[in-house]
Amino acid sequence: MVALSLSETGALATKATRGAGYSWGISQEAGFAAKWLTAKGCCGLTHLAALLSAVDRTGPSAHAPHLDGLRLTGAEHGTCGLTLGCLISDMPQLVLSDNSTDLQGIIEPIFLAAYLAQVVPMGKAMALGFSKSSLRIGASSLEFPRSLRPSSKPIDVELQIIPQLTVEDGPLCPERRLTVDPVILGRLEALAARTYVPESDVSRARGAGGAD
Repeated sequence: MVALSLSETGALATKATRGAGYSWGISQEAGFAAKWLTAKGCCGLTHLAALLSAVDRTGPSAHAPHLDGLRLTGAEHGTCGLTLGCLISDMPQLVLSDNSTDLQGIIEPIFLAAYLAQVVPMGKAMALGFSKSSLRIGASSLEFPRSLRPSSKPIDVELQIIPQLTVEDGPLCPERRLTVDPVILGRLEALAARTYVPESDVSRARGAGGAD
């Protein structure tokens, strides 16, 4: 297992997401979301790897949510939880107009938590239910089951606005660091490598640190 800091987590998430074909704006949001989840004790990079694995087969545009006014519909082959989270951050009325909202076929809905925390009504919390798991999201906190596992398959989600009561963070990582499986790390680094500028004949001739 490899331990990464929050800054390392965010940087790798941003580059890997960009390497999977997302815009720089969404890629930077991936860095934010991965760090937010990690700070709450949930390995954001592991869930990101599952998301990018699913999306990389067909490209991000095939998994973007569709919006017609305030009517939200999912993508045919599964909606990217990260992209949907960004949309909710920009248009919170999509999920705040009713006390309960059904979202169909979401890939890695855990990413919604980072954005729902930004729009949760004062004095309230949000419950996110999917695949027999239930998350509780406060303005700066996240409760999630230890049994939560990443999945690249689209799943249906029910979002409810509930009384605040108590929402606590998950098992916080020591010094805001989490260990990552080397296999997962390798997958993300391979995606990140797609963003690197290919070597040119000139750069090879100069060598590292060569003078002009």
